[in-house]
Amino acid sequence: MAQLDWAIDIIPSPSGTGAAFRPKLVPPAHPGDPLKAQDGDIVSWGNRTTETHQPWPTVGNAAAGKPVPPPATGKPPGYLCDPIPPDSSSQPQFVVTGSVGAQINYCCRFHPTERGQILVVAL
Repeated sequence: MAQLDWAIDIIPSPSGTGAAFRPKLVPPAHPGDPLKAQDGDIVSWGNRTTETHQPWPTVGNAAAGKPVPPPATGKPPGYLCDPIPPDSSSQPQFVVTGSVGAQINYCCRFHPTERGQILVVAL
């Protein structure tokens, strides 16, 4: 199975408040659409807004869950990437892990109502 690289843009929300996660696909995805990726694929985020964002795991991996509290040291399970300043890309890259059908739900650590999802699929 070939490893693929995927990008998700963090863009101003179409509603005019906050930001939205939009998979960078052809044909274009809509803000809020999940990214479909396979186990072992690499995902990066590009911040196209004027604020810093950080994709962050949710408690229990729930779609509407609260952000996982930051641990006193180290990174939480399911860590996605470091904070992303405006006009920058995520570091480190995130490697998708999970079996087909798994969902990786995340929110912005700094703006918890901004939500995204990665669906593990067989491509």
